[in-house]
Amino acid sequence: MRQIRWLRGAGAKHITTIGFGPKSESVDEHNVIPMRALWMRIMGYMLFRGRRRFDFFYGDYLNTLAAQELEAADLIIVNEVEYLPWTRFQAVGVKRIPTYLDLHEDHTSHFDRGFLERLAFRKYGRWQFGQLQNFVSSREGGIEVSTVEESIAGSYSAKFEVPVRTIYNAPDQNDLEPSTVNPDHIRLVHHGMGTKGKGIEAAIKTLRLLDERHTLDLIVFPTPLFAVKIKFLARLLGVSNRLTVKPGVPLAELPLILNAYDVALIIMSNVTSGHLNALPNKLFESIQSKLAIVTGPNPAMRTIVQKYELGLSLDSWNPEEAASVINSTAAKSWSRHKSNSRIASQKLSSRQSRLVFKQILSALS
Repeated sequence: MRQIRWLRGAGAKHITTIGFGPKSESVDEHNVIPMRALWMRIMGYMLFRGRRRFDFFYGDYLNTLAAQELEAADLIIVNEVEYLPWTRFQAVGVKRIPTYLDLHEDHTSHFDRGFLERLAFRKYGRWQFGQLQNFVSSREGGIEVSTVEESIAGSYSAKFEVPVRTIYNAPDQNDLEPSTVNPDHIRLVHHGMGTKGKGIEAAIKTLRLLDERHTLDLIVFPTPLFAVKIKFLARLLGVSNRLTVKPGVPLAELPLILNAYDVALIIMSNVTSGHLNALPNKLFESIQSKLAIVTGPNPAMRTIVQKYELGLSLDSWNPEEAASVINSTAAKSWSRHKSNSRIASQKLSSRQSRLVFKQILSALS
């Protein structure tokens, strides 16, 4: 949505989008890719041939769209890798259109987190990465590539042999002030997608070891199965009375809602290189909400937390360590970290992204 807004600001007259979800008022035309039912998606994951799986999820629909509209574009922007195997991207006329590819995840290595995901996704991920490399090398009209973190950008650049820029996925700056910390009630929060590997399990396990001053709210978009897992884990660990699960909210509403809390728990795992090197949206959203931050030893997040003195960067992903450090942190320290977030929010906002985006448009014009 920010890219669309910046395109309008740069003078774009007609914007067509393709993807999930309803049409935004900011675009002229929108093509909705149908979301298959859960049981059909499970069947789709059993298709091990890359092209057949792609067609099942995306290609069969994409091929119904009018080819002339794509070929008439002045600029193509692709977010992430899902649609890159579309055969129309290899049409002669389309290859000559300037293209911006925005990669939000690290696809240079596997991203599965266990046996079932390895079975379902590793072979397809390798095929998908081959399609990604082919897409980048085939752009005759010029291509600009960005991703969300410097080391991930370096990995892509080595594979593509083209420069890859870094764009932080940070929201707009706002004028919120840090909320007051109540020393008798430290409010912890974790927000974002409700899926495995995002730090939710670690946050709940940490809560079990925290003293009664601490509560945890999860503001998440969980899958139905993961929502059950959250409730089961909370009851199993005996923290249901201090854990509240709330539905996720739109980005525009998020800063004001998060601002009421004190500490954002962002204890991402190291299960994949993408998790280890992550600079997730929730980090920057928490900073713009003027929260103190607690992270694991993920290098990129640690660098930002330590540079701006935003909170605590742990030496492990161990809940015992997290709880020990949080329990021993005084309310005045949390207040200081929240004040530092207010200062850091002036630099760690969408302003950096907007400047790089303008450079990308200039390079492709």
